Amino acid sequence: MNPKTIFFGFLGLFLLYWLVFIFTPKIEMSIESKVELNQIDEKIDGIVLEQNMLQNEIEMFQEELVNIDNNLGDIKESQDLNAQQHGKKITTVQSYNNDELVRFFTERYKN
Repeated sequence: MNPKTIFFGFLGLFLLYWLVFIFTPKIEMSIESKVELNQIDEKIDGIVLEQNMLQNEIEMFQEELVNIDNNLGDIKESQDLNAQQHGKKITTVQSYNNDELVRFFTERYKN
């Protein structure tokens, strides 16, 4: 290949690139559109902030629910234990004779 051919080939490619660059329309945004986009961005940021705050509140309520569930479980266990103990006492009291009943209630309800 001839150096002149290579030179003119590169020159032709450069001119073609330059023409495409010149005649390609530039995308320009109006100031009003930029302002609108900025306002939308600010609204989105506000919504994201509010969503994060709500998510934190949801997590706090979920933790509180777990604590309440644990407390309810403890109360249920304590009620079951009390019911078992009272059931045993009732069964025991049913076998007492009159003197043992008087002594039982006297000790139980002292002033």
